[in-house]
Amino acid sequence: YFVGLEAETRMSNGWTYGFRGRVYSGEVDYDGQTTGASPVVKVTTDTDYTGAAVALDFTHPLPAPAGPEVALRVGIGVDHWRRHILDSGSISGAEERYPIPSVSVGLVLHPDAGVGWHAPAGVTVPFATQEEVPALRPPPRVSLGLWPDFSLYADLGYRFNQRWDASLYYHGYRFKKSDTEVLTVDGNRVDFNGDGFADAAFQPESRQDAWGVRVRYWF
Repeated sequence: YFVGLEAETRMSNGWTYGFRGRVYSGEVDYDGQTTGASPVVKVTTDTDYTGAAVALDFTHPLPAPAGPEVALRVGIGVDHWRRHILDSGSISGAEERYPIPSVSVGLVLHPDAGVGWHAPAGVTVPFATQEEVPALRPPPRVSLGLWPDFSLYADLGYRFNQRWDASLYYHGYRFKKSDTEVLTVDGNRVDFNGDGFADAAFQPESRQDAWGVRVRYWF
């Protein structure tokens, strides 16, 4: 579930500047694996999510014949969310935090005369993303640098009048496997398992897909 606020201003040079913010929360299915480098165990459980996202975007119409307007949109934003992965059998859950700055580029179909179908779609590229996770046992925590991949977003909606519109949306994130980080306490490597090897953690290749329904009221 989420609630948000959007604002747009169209300038005399043809550009439209937009601000979009939202806060969200919910429970989703989780299919993953443990973060220890070895052994790796597959995990299926649920995850509680909470987060907030803000973005600035800049939209300019492209040359086109009469009819619905097609525009180029570029943007920059940050999505910061916390997920609590619930326990699964003998596997303990964990709390993870993700600050995800990103840039995006796409096209927007605007309805003719302000009423009708609208459809933004494009590509988001996260950058400088860090995942902060607890180690397998406290006290150490580890911050993993995630390698970004191209992620997609799309929206298909209908504007009924100057006040109301509704849409179906999709937003995804894609991350490649992170580098493996050795766990340390006060600069010293730790060996919780007592096997003579320093413990380590990594984030496997990750995918997040979100679909939903959005209803907006314009002031």
